[in-house]
Amino acid sequence: GIKAANEILINSGNVNIESYDDAIHANNDGGTLENGENPTGHVIISGGNVVISSNDDGIHADGNLYIKGGNVDIKKAYEGVEGVYITVSGGSLSVVTTDDGMNATSTSGAAVTISGGRVHIYAGGDGIDSNSRTSKGAIAFSGGDTVVISTSRGNSAIDSDGGYNHTGGRVIAISPTGAMTNEMTDGNTIGRT
Repeated sequence: GIKAANEILINSGNVNIESYDDAIHANNDGGTLENGENPTGHVIISGGNVVISSNDDGIHADGNLYIKGGNVDIKKAYEGVEGVYITVSGGSLSVVTTDDGMNATSTSGAAVTISGGRVHIYAGGDGIDSNSRTSKGAIAFSGGDTVVISTSRGNSAIDSDGGYNHTGGRVIAISPTGAMTNEMTDGNTIGRT
């Protein structure tokens, strides 16, 4: 689809991608750019309408992935959005996947932060997956409206190695019976579904 050796910024317009591999992918392979700087691997979406169908990742950032505004509709993907850190502060994100809907690879800090906007995930794997081991801080909900559905008994709507923190916003997480028991024990105010 769209691939960059450094960073991808989408501020406006209409972007429609059907791809066999990642639809949007920003690299950070450790090399040096022609201007001598190191690539960030960030993907930043702050406006526009982005519609994606992919056989692999919908949006993949080797660095951080930010959704600040606009409308992102991932109609089909293996994994929806993946980055070291994932931050949703505005706009709308809709994801349909056969595996994880949102996958943050950092092993420390709030790898997933949702502070605003609307997030709707329908996943065949984990809905929101944070690999951070930070106690009660691997996922931070502080605003917005989040609805996450996982259809797999072997996965969870919210999966976190370190737990989550909920200080604001509305969160609905749905999984098949028995799928969310371990992942939900290290959180605070979100009830089990």
